[in-house]
Amino acid sequence: MSRPIFGYPIQSDAWGPTYTPTLSGGDWLTALPLGNLQDERLHVLARSTDTELSSTVFQTDLGVSRDVRVFGLVNHNLSTAAKVRVLGEVDDLLFDYEAGNDPSLLAGYAFSRADATTCATYQDRNGIVRTVAANVLRDAHFIGGVRTTLLEPSRQNICLQSQALDVGATWSCVRCSVSANADTGPDGIASADRLIVDNTAASSHRAGQVSLTITANANVALSIYAKQGAGAQGVGFMMLMADSTSVDYAGKYFNLLTGAVAGSITNGTGTVVGSGIKAVGSTGWYHCWVVVNIGNGRTNAYFTIYNVNAAVDAFVFDGDGASYVSLWGAQIENNASFPTSYIATTTTAVTRAADSTLDFSAVAAGTYHEKYYDLATAAYVEGVGVYAAGAINLAVSRAHVLYRIMTGTQVLATMQAAVYDSGWLDGWPSGLSVEDAQGWTPTWFHVASTAQSMRYPWVQIDDYANADGYVEGGRLVVASGYQPTVQVVAGAKVRWVDPSISQTTDGGAKVFYAKRKHREWALVFEELPTAEIRDSILEMHKHQGTTGQLFFVYDPEETTTAHQVSFLCTMRELGALEQRVYPRGNTQFVLEEVL
Repeated sequence: MSRPIFGYPIQSDAWGPTYTPTLSGGDWLTALPLGNLQDERLHVLARSTDTELSSTVFQTDLGVSRDVRVFGLVNHNLSTAAKVRVLGEVDDLLFDYEAGNDPSLLAGYAFSRADATTCATYQDRNGIVRTVAANVLRDAHFIGGVRTTLLEPSRQNICLQSQALDVGATWSCVRCSVSANADTGPDGIASADRLIVDNTAASSHRAGQVSLTITANANVALSIYAKQGAGAQGVGFMMLMADSTSVDYAGKYFNLLTGAVAGSITNGTGTVVGSGIKAVGSTGWYHCWVVVNIGNGRTNAYFTIYNVNAAVDAFVFDGDGASYVSLWGAQIENNASFPTSYIATTTTAVTRAADSTLDFSAVAAGTYHEKYYDLATAAYVEGVGVYAAGAINLAVSRAHVLYRIMTGTQVLATMQAAVYDSGWLDGWPSGLSVEDAQGWTPTWFHVASTAQSMRYPWVQIDDYANADGYVEGGRLVVASGYQPTVQVVAGAKVRWVDPSISQTTDGGAKVFYAKRKHREWALVFEELPTAEIRDSILEMHKHQGTTGQLFFVYDPEETTTAHQVSFLCTMRELGALEQRVYPRGNTQFVLEEVL
């Protein structure tokens, strides 16, 4: 049996105005946010939107590196198959964007993008689409509020007049009209066009381009920025690619009222490979995309944007002569399985050159935690990589983290030295059946073998098969650990305390007012060094008092019955130092479980 450990202070909690750690990451319900894990009330829960790993991973920023050893999640709904992992990162980074540094300050820095014209774009903090010149690193591209470095393969936009639907020589409008530059576009100026339906009944209303050359049987990525306009028929649109005979085609509806991808439309050998919609800033604009494959060896195609009915499920309807949708930045990328950043065109197709890898030659060997945004899947990927000393391909983010670059197809996210990795651990104690769990507060814990200095503790929860369809918890514990240098003496006591009340009626019947039971531990330590009692135990008494929460583990090595040997608690009373023989003394604890 290992010696008991007291998880305190809980570093993931706010101690006051000068110490306010923050939680971030994952995807959590607005009504049950991640920050609820810092609330001392166990019934105040944080709940993820689903069970995807990307939704149930979160980070604590402790502000500075602190020694932590005890990790826990209390009052959770983890399934018996759940796995939990702890990663720790320091604030001693290879590069710090916030401090005003520039990537070129790192040894061996090299980057290029040999654009023939100024055509590369990125999305800034406010969602504005900005353009940069050739060989300029796009290191202020924002994804979900996080600053990233955007690195992409070479792509060409074959959609001509991409911001000018009113150019009749390129765009053909059928039973609709275009009001040019009528709205402020994603670039922040009056550059967006309105596609307005006419009043023709039982017909389609559309704008399109014909005679497009595509690669036979290859995927084509179609994308455009769109915003809900006016009228019942301005709540969405449909984007489609078809062969020149209109036999093989595929497309997708987009609902701009709800910000969601709607139904698909296909015929012949046409298929929808993928699609997506993402809000751009806070001005109502969305970036909408669909990847199609019309198959059948077709190489001549046309691209069409349709107004749709109020239900956003049909493109043949009675036009009201007034409804419109706002559009900007049409793009067609041939032989592409995912869309990339916008490339503006006028009378000819425009090609953006590939971003070269960022190469830093003076990187120390070690293990790095890496997280990057994969453009191909529009999702974050996370892992741990081991690298030798010397050259490494990296980019940089605003969030005090370094990025790894992945073969020119990804936008990158966090990467920094990992000082601790627990590996994947069981989230449910093997010694507890689901049937016997009644009455226990569901608790997961992990105690590192030694204290770990870290600023960014990460908790990853893999519980994809959770029948609830989400992961929730009432209390996060990221704590330092005090472990007495001597073992608890024989006679340690643990008991269930039942605060229920019983009364006898005048007729002699018993009436019970049931209350929830909780546990209580009584511990005695003898022959502790006086300095340890003074510096550790009395300091803990001063810091915690009888109201401060701590996480107690009676036996850190006993994970089979973790529910029996650990609990979130307070000290019911503060034991005095009993000086026996200098320089050693005795002390005692009475710990009361928090419900």
